[in-house]
Amino acid sequence: MTAANDTLKASQVAFKELADYINAKDYQDDGYKKGDALNATLMAYGKTCYGLASELQDLYLTAMTVALDAAVQGSSKADTARVMLADWAQTRALVAEMAKGTTADMAKIGAMVAGLSELVDRRKVEFAADIAKPGPLARFYDRQLSDFAVRMRRLVRDVAGKPKAFQDLVEDRPGSTFNSVRDTVEMTLPGEILAFLKP
Repeated sequence: MTAANDTLKASQVAFKELADYINAKDYQDDGYKKGDALNATLMAYGKTCYGLASELQDLYLTAMTVALDAAVQGSSKADTARVMLADWAQTRALVAEMAKGTTADMAKIGAMVAGLSELVDRRKVEFAADIAKPGPLARFYDRQLSDFAVRMRRLVRDVAGKPKAFQDLVEDRPGSTFNSVRDTVEMTLPGEILAFLKP
């Protein structure tokens, strides 16, 4: 966190310089030379922040796993929570396969996406009474996991037979579709399980 905050603070100086450079139209005098240098500096800050964000996400997952294990123990909602945990694990397995990029098994991904869609439909019936009420279970299945399954079905259809398109899609870079998908699975879903377990 300290490294991330320090990097963000340092980047503010470069952003201010770039804003002043653009507003004064100094690029007209130097042929964009300083602008190119500032851009390179900001790109380096961005890469640093992205690497730190990945480290923080790994720490979050480790902490969340410990918190979930502790919360399940002795909970009156343990049985349902274990189902949610298993469904989260299945979803993470799909993301892990996608993360392999060009070495990913597209047939396996297609089967996993179909399986996930079936699972969501099944859970919506199984937990219909609880999903009808607002709360973590409804958000987990009827919003987050359901929306994720829809995105995955569209994704598989869009990249079928297009390895380059799939590789571009799952490239590990800021703002990519894959990172958005992975954030939902690894950051949002476990939070909903923990919220469900709260007394």
